[in-house]
Amino acid sequence: MVITEPNPILRQIAQQVTAFNNQELDDLIELLFSTMQEKNGAGLSAPQLGISKRVFVYGFDINPRYPDAPPVPKTVVINPEILYLSTETIDLEEGCLSVPNKRGIITRCKSVVFTSMDAHGNIYEKSVHDFEARIVQHEIDHLNGLLISDRANALHQSQIS
Repeated sequence: MVITEPNPILRQIAQQVTAFNNQELDDLIELLFSTMQEKNGAGLSAPQLGISKRVFVYGFDINPRYPDAPPVPKTVVINPEILYLSTETIDLEEGCLSVPNKRGIITRCKSVVFTSMDAHGNIYEKSVHDFEARIVQHEIDHLNGLLISDRANALHQSQIS
């Protein structure tokens, strides 16, 4: 179940992951992917499930919540650090599973470069653009206690989260 605002976990900075190669982390990653897919999410962070860990997953082939979005590779992100945000931005409508039935226009950077760790503790660097960059920024916001209501000028009712 995805936690919705005003749960205090959503407003806290999530804790760094310090233990890798273990069943607890593997189970969390599996739960994040299965919940994200069940809810037709583009991404999902551990705080959205009430777990204060700097972990999120994202990716899909087709997403009914974002029907015009291209496929995005399934990715696990642990302890991300942003290295670069482009100066070029784009405004698009976003929703959030933790703010149900609300959407708003949010300005996001068009490109992002970040480092992360995988479930084995290996560090990798990734450069993402367009919709994938938007997902990464949205989920890092969750790790930092921010929601779309903090980013959008106004939220409106929607049948799609």
